[in-house]
Amino acid sequence: MDTVSTIYLHAYGTEHMAPYLYSLVRFHRPTHIVEFGGGYTTPFLAKALEENRQDAILEPANHPVPLMLHREFYEQGGSLDPVLTVIDDGSQNNKDFEAVMDQLDIQDVDIQFKHGAKHSDAPNVPDDSVGLIWNDAQWDPDYLKHWWPKLKRDGGLMLLHNVIGNGADGDRWAVGSPRRALKQVFPHEKFEFLTLIEPNKRYQGSVAMLRRLAPEKRPTFYSFLWGMSKKERKKVEQIQQVQSVVVGSSESQEEHAKWRQRAMHEAMGSGGGGGQKLNTQKKQEKKKMKKKKKRKKKKKNSWRDDLEL
Repeated sequence: MDTVSTIYLHAYGTEHMAPYLYSLVRFHRPTHIVEFGGGYTTPFLAKALEENRQDAILEPANHPVPLMLHREFYEQGGSLDPVLTVIDDGSQNNKDFEAVMDQLDIQDVDIQFKHGAKHSDAPNVPDDSVGLIWNDAQWDPDYLKHWWPKLKRDGGLMLLHNVIGNGADGDRWAVGSPRRALKQVFPHEKFEFLTLIEPNKRYQGSVAMLRRLAPEKRPTFYSFLWGMSKKERKKVEQIQQVQSVVVGSSESQEEHAKWRQRAMHEAMGSGGGGGQKLNTQKKQEKKKMKKKKKRKKKKKNSWRDDLEL
């Protein structure tokens, strides 16, 4: 923290955003990050990529609980070849920036600085290749049109800084709706959307996060043992059996089994009118969808007019 303190500027409001990005990169494990607007957050992103690479080398052989690891991630390269592309128009000149980056001596991360590039440019970045995009600059529908396809289809993250803020008398302001803008530009895309706001700031205290979804990657079944092989499931089941003898009585196990059976019958629509309930629910959902479509046709708001963001 002492090393990077010389390039921190209070007006940019990233004192908490920078360590948050570091933790997010460590958790999400992207291989390629694109940053718009280099500065205080850049060394945090680079350091996280460096540590991810170290983990990708050491974890497969040294993890204390090997069953937890998703082997395919490591077999496909993991985080072994990290790239950080920094696109900056040079409008905020910080003389100490490059000196700090040299002092940190980030190893084995390909850091590419694109000075003077426009935010709408996409220099040599193929589609479906970027794990995380951090935008600490301007954005609009044209920006989304250029950069959304670059995100990985299976969970690529786009973060936009300072989208919403606190105003006077309990009001809030927003520069626009990323959610509505994305729907207008890519109406068939599937994504998740979340906005976080710092309650103590009026501006430079929020981040909007969009996560790209690949429909073919949705879970095929739901279970505590999701993703494990039969052999692995057997091991875990043996552990659970031992635990159930210690923790719960045979009567509580029987009650739990009965509850699971009833839930399965209802879900499959067999017995007790479960099928009729499901059919009624489907009809109600169809009616709701029709009403929503009618409302959309009547009123098409601008991407800057969506109060829900």
